[in-house]
Amino acid sequence: MTSIQLKLITANNPGCLEKILSTSRGGGFEVSNFIAEFKPERDHYEVKLRVQGEKSQDKLIMQLLKEEDVRSLVPCRR
Repeated sequence: MTSIQLKLITANNPGCLEKILSTSRGGGFEVSNFIAEFKPERDHYEVKLRVQGEKSQDKLIMQLLKEEDVRSLVPCRR
């Protein structure tokens, strides 16, 4: 089973955090950790996401990057 940790910057739009969770789960991954911190001075969320699954991490990353609210995405080492 593959474990992936990602750091994302997302827009402060209604439903953006839910979209990230839905995309992650819909991509065949199980969310094991999700931390979102709102940064009012920048009007965005900083998200740390860890998922596990059998599918390709590249596919999940590409799906998340297609979300219009995702401003940046960085895979993290363990």
